[in-house]
This record gives sequence, structure tokens and C-alpha cells, in this order.
Amino acid sequence: MNLTPSPGGAGGLIVLTADGRRRLETQLAAARSQLAELEGQLGAAENKDEDLAQRFRLQERIARLREALKGSVAVAAVAEDPDIVELGDEVEVAYDDGDRGRIVLVHPVEADADHGHISVDAPLAQALLGSRIGDDVVVTAPMGSYRVRVLDRRRSH
Repeated sequence: MNLTPSPGGAGGLIVLTADGRRRLETQLAAARSQLAELEGQLGAAENKDEDLAQRFRLQERIARLREALKGSVAVAAVAEDPDIVELGDEVEVAYDDGDRGRIVLVHPVEADADHGHISVDAPLAQALLGSRIGDDVVVTAPMGSYRVRVLDRRRSH
């Protein structure tokens, strides 16, 4: 299958890593469980308005997660250009201060900084997209600009 992802969160194809899909499925299951528990408490709730608002938030979250999972494809299903950094790539970078890091460039629905999954909408990802191993790129972020060097890239699965 030759699919072309559109970076960013504005519509288009949702490309998920295997880890990202698992995390979204886990979040969906947890939200469904919370909703079921809340539904059981609604009749006798002292904080009925608050519980109704929570139910609405959970229903919305479930709908968003279901839609994201339903409208997604695996990174492996997307044509890869091994010469440049793309959505779905794990990238090793070196910062100006000598620190190194590994990040995965992902669709915004999968972004999770705690797991190193950075949204393609983020300034660092925007600077890295289209770069090549050995490139120095300038990241223009709200707190100021900085440079990183692309040390390695590989397709995340």
C-alpha cells in the first residue's frame, strides 16, 4: 500500500506507530471503564451536574479515540524515503550542549513526551522533517531558537 501522510493534525491520514496504537487502545478501554463506572453511580449521585459533565467529557474522549483508531494506518503501510526524516521516524539528535536524545515523530493524536513521541506539529519535529543524517537544523521555539544535529533516523514500527 502506498499512502502519503499529511503532517499535522488538520485532517488527513492518521499514521500511528504500533506503540502509539497500543496506548490509544489502552486509553479507550480505560475511558470506557470509567464511563461504565460513572453510569452506575449517576442515579444516586450527590454531584449530579458534575457527574453529567464528566460523563459528557468521557463520551467525547471515547468518540475521539474511536475515530482516531478507525481512521488510522500503521507506519509500515506508508511509503518511506530512507534518506530523509519523516512522520513515523525515530530520530537521534545531538543538542548544542552535548546532550543526545531519541524522539519519534508522530501524528498529534499519538504525541506523548513522556514516551519520546513528539507531535509533527511541535517546533522540534517541524525543524527535523525533511532533514538528513548529518544535517544541523535550527529549531525555532517559543522560548528561543536552538540547533540540533541529526545523528541517525530509522522508521519506527
